[in-house]
Amino acid sequence: KDGELVPLDNALNVTSKMSAKVWLKELENGMHTTLAKLLQNAVADDTSSGATATEEGKANFVGWAKKFPAQVMILATLVNWSMGVDAALKNDSGCESALAEVLSGIEGKLEIMAQTVLLDLPTEARKKFEQLITELVHQRDVTRSLLDDGVSSPTDFRWLYHLRFNYNPTAANLTEKL
Repeated sequence: KDGELVPLDNALNVTSKMSAKVWLKELENGMHTTLAKLLQNAVADDTSSGATATEEGKANFVGWAKKFPAQVMILATLVNWSMGVDAALKNDSGCESALAEVLSGIEGKLEIMAQTVLLDLPTEARKKFEQLITELVHQRDVTRSLLDDGVSSPTDFRWLYHLRFNYNPTAANLTEKL
């Protein structure tokens, strides 16, 4: 629908002797592996939390957002936000200041996206950035409500009832890291 193409990480070797079932299973596995590798790279490359104040940081964030397919980029944003809020809530010495730092990072990203979306962009990039803005607004609102409500524990229901994503980079199977 959005016109994005995601090439498979490894090309499939289809022979005339392969059954359709085997070929489709290989295609499905290839799709899973490709998306898992893209997510792994997107999560690792998204170091923009506090680096959005400089021009280089802004350019890096926009470049990161352009580099990955929309679904992967948004999922990586969700993973990093969820893990950042979780880490802030586990911070015994300054949970409120750690949450405020997460909020500041989100607001910085929102400002960059608000400026970027006003530029002359290809339709595909504009749609991708609009989706990212929608997700960042949600993250900002949830983080603000956690701060306003004085949530200070990762086991507080006011945090637990939100959809969260955890990423384990040490998982043995690539498709089980999320």
